Amino acid sequence: MQIKLSDGEQHGIASTCLGEAEVIARLCANIADANVDAVILTSWQNRDYYSWFRTLFWTLDTRPLLAIARRDRARIAIIISSSEERNAQAWPNRHVQPMYHHGYTEVAVSAAGEFLNDLSAGAAVRFDYGPNMFRRGPIALIDYLRAAQRKCRLSHQADLIWQQRLVKSQHELATKRQARRIATASFFC
Repeated sequence: MQIKLSDGEQHGIASTCLGEAEVIARLCANIADANVDAVILTSWQNRDYYSWFRTLFWTLDTRPLLAIARRDRARIAIIISSSEERNAQAWPNRHVQPMYHHGYTEVAVSAAGEFLNDLSAGAAVRFDYGPNMFRRGPIALIDYLRAAQRKCRLSHQADLIWQQRLVKSQHELATKRQARRIATASFFC
């Protein structure tokens, strides 16, 4: 895509994320190093950073979206409303596995629970406790994972995510530099 600023200069913006595989591989390595079985992302910033999925319902917390990374899976799962199916198909990402739910918070939590169901008892699961869903979804999911038969060990994952996001791929660096050039040029044209 090209953006033309008032100075007439054309600025190109990459339309694909070349660093997707790198970001996912780095996350899987960090999960393994931390001895964590799964990471559940509820904040839109983390969910978008790892899945590159942009929701059609970004302002509606009634149709929750979760991203789940598992140590034993190569792709990140996104738990999204079935009304997002067309959106997910329009922007396919081979590093992301969409899983659709047909309802609201309870149904989304159930779908996430099913995705995590085969984790061993006592599995280490980390959350980002995002403000999305007004905390309704994460609490229901925590209850599901703490059920007697699972007894997952739950904790916050901020340290794991920030360790991950400190390192930038070449694509991320190039994109940030391009954004900085465009922003600077837009103020001083």
